Amino acid sequence: MSPQIQALDMQGYEIFNLGSSTTAGTAIPFPTLTDYTPTFGGFGTDPTGTVAQYLTIGPLVVAFVRMPNTGVSDDTIFTISAPVAAKTLTDAVWGTTGPFVDNSVASATPGRIEITSGSSTINCYTSMTAAAWTAANNKRVIWFTLIYPFQ
Repeated sequence: MSPQIQALDMQGYEIFNLGSSTTAGTAIPFPTLTDYTPTFGGFGTDPTGTVAQYLTIGPLVVAFVRMPNTGVSDDTIFTISAPVAAKTLTDAVWGTTGPFVDNSVASATPGRIEITSGSSTINCYTSMTAAAWTAANNKRVIWFTLIYPFQ
């Protein structure tokens, strides 16, 4: 098998598969970063100024979320809509961590952020053991990047 050679065209933002000595090169589209507007669960007043973006790379979604401001908590849950539903795989969960504020206090340890099989909802927790949020005062996840497969 001949080795494959790839090159990045910085002007057209495309990755080119130059192929081997026996195949012609083909352009592979460069991933596009797309804004999305998430919906929130667990708030009386949603966080404002949230920046949410995602891109897809092959079968994966990479979601970037930044919440510069807190929202007012009215429940012990914290959910954010995902830009794309996760792939359905039995008992699968994809997760990450992120800094957060709960009950108007910034935590010194990260919280757990996850999406489960087939879901379009990202669940956020105040600990790695899925602890609940305080149903009062202010809360937010300051930022996170979550990578998961989609259908």
